[in-house]
Amino acid sequence: MEGWSDELLRLCEAHRIKGSCQRKNIADPSAERVEYTTKGGYKAIFLKRPLPSQTLRSGPIFDAVKAQLPDTTAVCYNRNLVCWPHRDSRNAGSSHLLFLGNFEGGALVTEHGDRYEERNKWMGPFDIRNITHWNERITSGTCLLYTSPSP
Repeated sequence: MEGWSDELLRLCEAHRIKGSCQRKNIADPSAERVEYTTKGGYKAIFLKRPLPSQTLRSGPIFDAVKAQLPDTTAVCYNRNLVCWPHRDSRNAGSSHLLFLGNFEGGALVTEHGDRYEERNKWMGPFDIRNITHWNERITSGTCLLYTSPSP
């Protein structure tokens, strides 16, 4: 399907990202956290400020990704997000990565020295449950979109 990446970029730019206070594993270690005690007595820790990241399981972005990668069960959409070294232990299978937009920086780097930064092309599959990875600082840009199967 020709022009799919332009259409996906358009959808991403139009999407109002909700953000996540739960993705502590990718946050700057100095990011402020808040601790709550649940009614059941468990302690829960969240980021005080949400990261520009959202998991999508339906909607136009999800549908556009699924048209390209039919096995997709969830899309983790990150916009101009710098992820600190982490592993995606909750992923249920292989992941794919896609960079969209006109931006500088942001390359995904792994503990093995692999570096990914190509635009408008699906990269993967990767088993990033077991590989520490992060992305470099984005100096300007539109978005980073990443997808993976989930339970």
